[in-house]
Parts: sequence; structure tokens; C-alpha cells
Amino acid sequence: MALVLIVEDEPILRSSVARGIAKLPGVEVLTAGTFEDAVRTLDVHPPQLVLSDLDLPDGSGVELLAELEQRRVRVPVLFVSAYVGAFRGRIPRQGNVEVYEKPVPIERLRAIVEGHLANASPDADPDDHAPFSLDEYLQLAAMGRHSVLLRAEIGTRRVGEIVVWVGEVRSAVDAHGAGPEAFRRLAVATIGRPDAHLAVRTLRAEPAVDDMRQESWQNLLFDAIRELDERRSRGEADDAIPDELHGPSPVDAPARRASVPATSSATFEELYELGVDALLGKRFDDAHRAFVAAHALRPGDSKVNANIRRLEELGYGA
Repeated sequence: MALVLIVEDEPILRSSVARGIAKLPGVEVLTAGTFEDAVRTLDVHPPQLVLSDLDLPDGSGVELLAELEQRRVRVPVLFVSAYVGAFRGRIPRQGNVEVYEKPVPIERLRAIVEGHLANASPDADPDDHAPFSLDEYLQLAAMGRHSVLLRAEIGTRRVGEIVVWVGEVRSAVDAHGAGPEAFRRLAVATIGRPDAHLAVRTLRAEPAVDDMRQESWQNLLFDAIRELDERRSRGEADDAIPDELHGPSPVDAPARRASVPATSSATFEELYELGVDALLGKRFDDAHRAFVAAHALRPGDSKVNANIRRLEELGYGA
């Protein structure tokens, strides 16, 4: 049973969040309304995850980080507050600390908590092959401000690694070098290739190397995908593409997807983000529904089509 400590001074909100998180399987919820209550709970019941407000009547949620460190309790800490701006300068940039601004829907909170607890599970294999591609996992890690090592493999051969720390790409290395060019080579060599896969491992300590010259993950990914698109737009046949660049053509979505009515007032961007949030929470059926709705608004979007295809290959939504 995983213990989740919820620290919130507003009683109704505390009760509501506690009920929502307690619905997760294998989760027991403890609550505290003040900083002192939270510290007393830490001494008796060390949690596997802390979900805390920042502005407490007798202190701040940030002070809980020092209390956890003193007790050598190294667990994910999620701050949810309406006063993020006032506290942001005091919150340390650590891989196990995430900050969200109120209000956060309870479904999203559940997904975030569930994702962290799954990563921390002693039964989880940190080198399990991930079901999505490098570009998809990079977006998930960056948007969720996660810290992960992405190890790229083609068949049984390891071809390189990319380190993401708190949502920022810190380093990339392959057989030919390191830095942004290594990232581009790895992305071009693996995106869309059926025998390429990733092993994803959560990072607990900040990496010492930062050789990306402050390149944003969006620019890095854009440059790699643009190179792939340019090769295909030049009409290069599949057998003319060098082996390390070979991959399937973009997904041809079945007609039934296009017929999904776009009756919702949600925009394409909102639906895509719903799908990403569901992927982060491992709610794959919800992710499939969101991406199908997004596809109805923008049928030619390659990211959405790739996500739908991969989810259906795994048996979700088919």
C-alpha cells in the first residue's frame, strides 16, 4: 500500500482531494491541515509521495522539503497552489519536485500521482521498453518536467542516450559524438522506425554534463523532424534512405477516425494536451479518445496519427 500525504489548510478542498486520490488502487491517503501536522505525520508514517499547498497557516510547503531531507525521505513532492508566483524563487529545482498552479482538475492530479507512484514501484523494471517513440516521450518528459534517461536502441543494438532533467534536455551522446548533433542523429535514426525502441529510466540525481548549449527541446525536435520531412518530400524511396534513417511512411488513418464528429468546443491544442496528460497518467483509453477527437479536427497531424497508431497497436481503442 502506497502512502500519499496531502497537506492543505482548506478543509473542504483537503477532503475533496483526499477522496479523489484515495480512489487510486493500492493507495492510502493521509491528510494534514498545517505544517506542524505534516511534520508529525512524517515522523510516524513516512509517505511515498507528498501533495502540498505552498501557503500554510504556520509555515510553507517549501519547508517540508528540508524536513523530508532531514529524515532521509526522498519521495516525489507535488506543490499545488494559487500562489506559485510568490513562492517560485524559493522552490529548489530538483527532479523530485513539481509545481502546479490551482485549480488543477482532480483527474489530472490522479494521473500525476499515479504516474509517480508507478515509477517508484519496487516491482517496476527501470529498463522496460517504452511503447512510444523518442519524440513522443521527449514531449511527455518536457511538458511534465520529468527527469529521465532515454536510451535509444535499434533491434538489440544500443545507439545512444538522451538525458532530460526537470523537462530540459541536458545531454545527448551516440557513437559519433555528443551534444545537439548527437540528438539530431538519434532522433532521425529512430523516429518512425519499427525496430527502434526506448528504455526509459527515472533519474534521481542531477546530471553533471550539460552539452546542449541551452537548446530547447522544441527546437531540437523540430530540426530532426524537419530533416526527415525534407528527405521524404524530395521523393526519396524507402530503399534509397540510408539504413539508419529508414522508417515507415506517415500513418494513413482509417476513415472511421475522420468520421468522429467534432461536437466538442475543445480546440485541437486542448484535445492534444488532454491526450498527453492521459499518457503521462498511463490512462491509455482516455488518451486514445482524446487523440481521435483531435484527429477529427486536424486529420493530417503526424503526432496525433502516430499516437493513435501506437495506442491501437497496444490494443487500446481498437
